Amino acid sequence: MEDIIDKRMVDQSEMSYTVDILNKGVGQVAKKLLEESSELAFASVEQKSTADIVHEAADLIFHFLIMLKATGLTLNDVSEELESRHKN
Repeated sequence: MEDIIDKRMVDQSEMSYTVDILNKGVGQVAKKLLEESSELAFASVEQKSTADIVHEAADLIFHFLIMLKATGLTLNDVSEELESRHKN
């Protein structure tokens, strides 16, 4: 997914949602990340269908990756942090 996000940022001739939200800045990405997080939480608490929960989880993960891109980080950076916690 990170490769797709990178490709869309390089090829901005095709205006995509990804390009649009990244161009709006970290603040807008953060708002969307919070929104998607709450939607997943509510879907889970309300015991929505598995498909609904998967849909909301996918939205959250996508926007999480967008946030990493907006802040110049990668999923690998997060993975390294998690791995370092288990070494100590």
